[in-house]
Amino acid sequence: MLPLFVGNLIFVYLISKLIFNKNIALWLAYFAGFFLILSGVAVEFRPDNLWILIWLGSVYYLLKSKVNLSSGIVFGSLMAINSLVSLKTMAFLLPALLLAVILSAIAGRTQEKNKFNVDHADALKFIAGFAIAWLIIWAVFAAIFYRLHALNAMIYGTVLHNLVGSHYLNLWLKSGIAMLWCLAGIVSARYCERSSKAFVFFLLLVFSLLAVSVLYPVLERETRLIVSQMAIILAGGLLLQKLYEKVSLKRFTLYVSALFLVSSSAVMALPSYRNENTGYERMYSDLLKLTDDSDYVMDAKGENIFRQRPYYFAFEYFTKKRLSGSLLDKKEIIADIIRKKADVIVESDKAVFPANLTAFSDSEYVYVAPNIKVAGKRIAGRLSPGRSMEFDMELGGCYTVLSKDRNVKIQIDNSILAAGKSLFLSRGMHRIAAKSGLVVSGITLVLTKAIERGFYPVGM
Repeated sequence: MLPLFVGNLIFVYLISKLIFNKNIALWLAYFAGFFLILSGVAVEFRPDNLWILIWLGSVYYLLKSKVNLSSGIVFGSLMAINSLVSLKTMAFLLPALLLAVILSAIAGRTQEKNKFNVDHADALKFIAGFAIAWLIIWAVFAAIFYRLHALNAMIYGTVLHNLVGSHYLNLWLKSGIAMLWCLAGIVSARYCERSSKAFVFFLLLVFSLLAVSVLYPVLERETRLIVSQMAIILAGGLLLQKLYEKVSLKRFTLYVSALFLVSSSAVMALPSYRNENTGYERMYSDLLKLTDDSDYVMDAKGENIFRQRPYYFAFEYFTKKRLSGSLLDKKEIIADIIRKKADVIVESDKAVFPANLTAFSDSEYVYVAPNIKVAGKRIAGRLSPGRSMEFDMELGGCYTVLSKDRNVKIQIDNSILAAGKSLFLSRGMHRIAAKSGLVVSGITLVLTKAIERGFYPVGM
């Protein structure tokens, strides 16, 4: 995480230096780092931290380079790689990305900082280079997914993930309006002799990201980082630029240093970082003891990265919308669990489970540790001598009979078993009866593998 954090600040500095000057850029890099630490993401590892780094690097390259075929190829390659880091962020990045390409082609790049100039042939070469690089990298990526038999998953992550009712259409229509507004601004700015080209370009890029941020159906805290850091460069740079123009360099350094001390004191006054995920550490430890590398484990969002997940789609906002709108079949969740025999369910984020998965989990699994369930069945009711009852097993496998009464004997189908004994149960209906001559209750069938590894149902 530290290399991403440092790289992030380096690009903030380089972009700020292009737009303002190195004295202001140094302080803006500090304030960007201060924001990252304060928001807590400096100690977290997420795909967002990586694509933001590549995005800022791409913006820096775009601000610095001339418009020609080679710059289009380099920028297209950078942004194609960036989009591969987080497929589901495509709909958020693409409007601002297309705007960047169009603005670059219109604005051009010259050595005269305050003038806009464009060669139409170079602009077309830039756009062509971008398109070629983007298409080649994505074609290679799609071919890899095809060979892995996961092309449908890639299409879902890039396109269908964002198709939720009218959200997708509204996003692009309104983003198109925002882009036209920005294009009008850059055309007007071309005739303003006092406008810094890099500044105007960056200003409009920030506004386009802000517009998409407001319109995007769901935006997490980490995704907003890209907007926040670019806004820090813009707003902070303008304020420091005003101060820099009005006072001497000595006074400027004194004033900003005072601000540095105040903000640093505020950070020092904050409680030190505490690891509040000790429960997760225990959960992962139990999970690794309970399962093998080849086992499937069902969870909410794929957080148990050490084990395979039977159902592909994470239960995030978009997936839940698609499920509720019948764009995804809820029955496929249970079907995948049964087909891939996921004997373990982790419920660290049970609140996001669809209702049918919650009901299935309660019926076909039993708790053996906090937030961890294994395949099992609690036999409801009391078994009287001479009478039997039926129960359904959705997950076939080897199960152990458990009861608080160790002397109990029961019959399941044609097998007579004492407490602690195991038998194989196929998927389907089975019949159970008491064989000890007494009324029996509290019978639980638990996956034998869990018992062998020291995991028993909670409360037994």
